[in-house]
Amino acid sequence: MKRFGKGLKELLKILVMAVIISLPVLFLCLYLRLYPMNYSDGEAPYYFWNKDVSQKPSERYYSTLVMGDSAANAAYLPEAMSEGTINLSLGGTTIIENYYVLQDWLAHQEAPKTIYISFMDYHLVYDNMFYERTVYSHRLTYEQEKEILKTARDYQDENIAIEDGELKLFEYNYYLPKYYLPALLNGGFSERKEENEAHYAQIDLHRGAYIGLSNEMYTDTDQNTYSTYYVNPLYEQYYHKFLDLCQEKAIQVRIVALPKTGNSVLTSQFHEERDGFYRNLVSGYHNAMYFDEVDTCDGRYFLDWEHFNVYGGWMWSSFIRNRFPQDFESESTSPQTLAGIADYLKLAMEPDLMVDFANGKDLFAIAITNQTNTMMEKFQDTEQEIDGKRIYLQNGTERNLLANQMGGDPNTIVLTSNEDGTHAIYMNGEWYPVTIEPYADLTLIFINALDHTVFSVRNFKNTGTGLVG
Repeated sequence: MKRFGKGLKELLKILVMAVIISLPVLFLCLYLRLYPMNYSDGEAPYYFWNKDVSQKPSERYYSTLVMGDSAANAAYLPEAMSEGTINLSLGGTTIIENYYVLQDWLAHQEAPKTIYISFMDYHLVYDNMFYERTVYSHRLTYEQEKEILKTARDYQDENIAIEDGELKLFEYNYYLPKYYLPALLNGGFSERKEENEAHYAQIDLHRGAYIGLSNEMYTDTDQNTYSTYYVNPLYEQYYHKFLDLCQEKAIQVRIVALPKTGNSVLTSQFHEERDGFYRNLVSGYHNAMYFDEVDTCDGRYFLDWEHFNVYGGWMWSSFIRNRFPQDFESESTSPQTLAGIADYLKLAMEPDLMVDFANGKDLFAIAITNQTNTMMEKFQDTEQEIDGKRIYLQNGTERNLLANQMGGDPNTIVLTSNEDGTHAIYMNGEWYPVTIEPYADLTLIFINALDHTVFSVRNFKNTGTGLVG
């Protein structure tokens, strides 16, 4: 009996020691689960936002969804499309993840009328970010992840159906530190919080778009040749699941082949294989269509060989809006959209492309310049001058512009040069200071046509190689 009592004491000691040793690990796992914004890398907040916005009932109805990977995220800017457009695409994802994102959306939101979906070619061949990004960020449920793994095993997909896949999903699901410790050590317990919150706020501002928010331009001139196209049977199966779900919910699906850079060559074999696959895919669905009208675009619209920059995203989104006007309702531009455009204008460095951000968005631009270039095709001459520079008004603007004189028309806009060298603009009985720099060869003044206020002012200097501002 004494021996039994002694053994029990030893066992209790071991259990107590085990609890003491495991408590820090349990605490760390709990911290990792509760405060992911404090330590996660810069891509994770976009996955968090995507999950949050899908599962929280929206204050408004979104009639158009954008889905796909990072190429789709950069290509479709909701501000340029409609107030009822939201971009749910995520970098690194395939049709597999997008099927479950749509499932998630439909479980919490009213079904949209239309979905635009696009992928880079290789995201229909393999999924190289399933564990490192999708599972890591907990975008999907544990049950959905296990279903993906099981289906991948059925199709013998070696990228997802790895040997220890079940164990890996379990460890990620319970936030085992082995996967999160590097981020925690690199970012500290809370050093990334402010940066991640800024990323989260930016994607919320732009209704999901985040990849192409850059003014960088692709300059590689080496020829890219696309000669063949292949779709992994696993991804083809999930495309059918996606289209089946859309057909069940009466959602129109537009599968769009995004343009490639201007130095790309798409061979006839590539076209036959790619276009043949998609046309065969949509042939069984009355609600789906395949769109491939544009093969390439100029490199100035690209950030790299696959992603549009902010100019390209605006250009492509405007093109799609005009190509399929029935998909996009007409509404007054919301304060959120105007704030999003203001954010784009901060990035924009090319004045001729900047002007496009105002097109059709309750904004218009005034150009004050002594320059003559192709950009001025977007303006009409008012035959007025200020400080020896000509004043132009953006084409399509239904307003009078008078320089240095007052008019009785309430729509009249008066631009004045004061004795002290400052400038002001008069609209609707109010004066607004504007900065027209003496050195500027071009000044762009963007006006909010909804409330007649100055939206943005940018000054540019001709350096000999172009206008810089």
